[in-house]
Amino acid sequence: MGEIKKEHKKAILIIGLLVSSEKYFDVVEHRLEYDFGDIARRSETIPFVYTDFYNKEMGDNILRRWISFKDLIFEDELSSVKHHTNNLELLYKPDDSSGRQVNIDPGIITLDKLILASTKNYSHRILINDGIYVEITLNYKKQKGFAPCDWTYPDYHDPQNLEFFNQVRGDLKKMIHS
Repeated sequence: MGEIKKEHKKAILIIGLLVSSEKYFDVVEHRLEYDFGDIARRSETIPFVYTDFYNKEMGDNILRRWISFKDLIFEDELSSVKHHTNNLELLYKPDDSSGRQVNIDPGIITLDKLILASTKNYSHRILINDGIYVEITLNYKKQKGFAPCDWTYPDYHDPQNLEFFNQVRGDLKKMIHS
């Protein structure tokens, strides 16, 4: 029988933003800094052309950006972060529309993986609590960096985006070893 260890490892919080207009980046990031601390990194802003899944709700000119934060969080805090970001999305939703203008998806980066939180169940997701599921989206492989899983969203396959996640992992490694 293995010994149960109550390890509370820390990770870097990342948030993937999808917005219907570039004007939302500043206001949403300002709010996220208020809630989670200073932003450490921002990815390049890119057109979200990987799928049309959000187009009906957010329009045809969706933009994507990821951010990471300077303050580490405990891995088991991801569920409460997801609940919080879901509530934040409602702040930016027009009163006269059922569609969102902002999609805020949190995840964490550890030394060996990138984990995303979701409210949707699927075969590769695990319920952690309060209706929040998690999935390992990227695995870290020595000498290669982060690599996608079979179910990983297409934008997480993009080499430019993988480079961002590898840089965030490098930030974590420096923080842990300093």
